[in-house]
Amino acid sequence: MIGIVSYGAYVPYRRLKRTTIAEVLGVPPEKGERSVASFDEDSVSMAVEAARDALRGAGGGPVDALVFGTTTPPYADKLNAALVGAAVQLPLELRAADTTGSVRAGMTALLQAADAVRGGARRALVAIADTRLAAPEAKAERTNGDGAVAFVLGGEGVIAELVATASLTREFTDGWRQPDEQFPHSWEERFSLTQAYAPLLGKAVQTVLEKAGVIPPS
Repeated sequence: MIGIVSYGAYVPYRRLKRTTIAEVLGVPPEKGERSVASFDEDSVSMAVEAARDALRGAGGGPVDALVFGTTTPPYADKLNAALVGAAVQLPLELRAADTTGSVRAGMTALLQAADAVRGGARRALVAIADTRLAAPEAKAERTNGDGAVAFVLGGEGVIAELVATASLTREFTDGWRQPDEQFPHSWEERFSLTQAYAPLLGKAVQTVLEKAGVIPPS
């Protein structure tokens, strides 16, 4: 049995009320607030806090693999996962990797960690964090928030079993950002929903149910 052994999270202390954003932009107010990373916080520092939280709940035990997922790595040409591993005092004999370049980087990190456990790793740590900066007046400026989450995966003491997975990959234009750009762009969302996400999601759900041996109700 392979699955999640423990989990942890970190949310920055500072908050920005969505009503305040709406007042400045002159748009209808929304409920709630968004978390805002401090001036000295980035995706790695938040991932470290979440990883420490997850490791405390894991009850000790060796960790052989670490995957760090983010779209906002502080270093473009450096293994950011190595920083996380050093900060939480993981051993030198550690397989570490970064996943980035897509908002699905976190899910990719989780699946890679599960594959590592299947391949012989005793436990694998997944750390996912982002400090996404949205363009002024964009919808994401109100809906985004900064934070981190971490999971320890293993084959013993599992609290949530990974029963089946399915992956589908298709190239389509949805969201993108050039290396020299600060804010991401997005295509017409109706195109993404109708031509990509809807058909891919239906196929993925069908495949997962087949792998898990579950028959959906008619």
